[in-house]
Formats: sequence, structure tokens, C-alpha cells
Amino acid sequence: MALQVFKDYHERLQLQNPKRSFRLHRIDRPGLIIPVGHHLTIATQYHCLVERISCAAALLNISPRIEIPRNFFLVILGSSEEIGATEVS
Repeated sequence: MALQVFKDYHERLQLQNPKRSFRLHRIDRPGLIIPVGHHLTIATQYHCLVERISCAAALLNISPRIEIPRNFFLVILGSSEEIGATEVS
């Protein structure tokens, strides 16, 4: 039986456990960051660029002057869903 040749580690990981494969996909779409306030109130919204996204993470490009809270909602423009998110780094 011939062994399959895999291009990278992510392909092997995806075959072993598809739910734990977190490959980032480049989407380059505008988005909104909606900070979560007291009692889930929305005071402000910030524009951002969602460069890459996976089922576990997203790479956002925002102005360095904006200080976002640890918890926020992310809305990718063109989609009606609000994604609950937490800042990691």
C-alpha cells in the first residue's frame, strides 16, 4: 500500500482530526468591531479589515489608535452574523 504524500502539516492534521485544523484563509473583507459594553450595550463601532480567518481565529487590521476591549463582536460586511470574539494578542 503506497503512502500518501502530504504538502504540509495542516493536511495531515486535517485528515487526523478535521475539527482541529485551523488553517487561516485570506478573505480581505471590511468588517466592524462592536465592543461589548455594560449589559451588552453598543456605544461605538470601529471599522477594520479582516485579512485572514479560520474556525478559531481571525487576523484583523485596525488603526493603532483604537483601543478595543478584550471582548467584542466581529461583523464581516456582507454577512448578517455577529461573531463573538476575545482578543488574544
